[in-house]
Amino acid sequence: RMNQTEEEIKLMHRVNFRLFDVENKGYITSSNLKRAIQELKEFSKSLDTGSFDLNQSFDGMDDDELRAMIEEFDGDQDGMINESEFRKIMEFGL
Repeated sequence: RMNQTEEEIKLMHRVNFRLFDVENKGYITSSNLKRAIQELKEFSKSLDTGSFDLNQSFDGMDDDELRAMIEEFDGDQDGMINESEFRKIMEFGL
């Protein structure tokens, strides 16, 4: 990372969170994650990604796997990722 201030990092996390939380509800569900993955897959078709194939990375993911991704970082066990939990994911480097 470049020398980013703490405020710049918080803003980046908030912007990234909003990419998933398009309804602005304050949380990300497995449905939000599924939609975002589908959009990323469509977007990646227009890119020359070389040996990295985003479509192949997410092919065959079912709803159970998406829920498992949510559960992995769902600290309060409510079945959703809130902004604080999302920030931890970003800081974890995923």
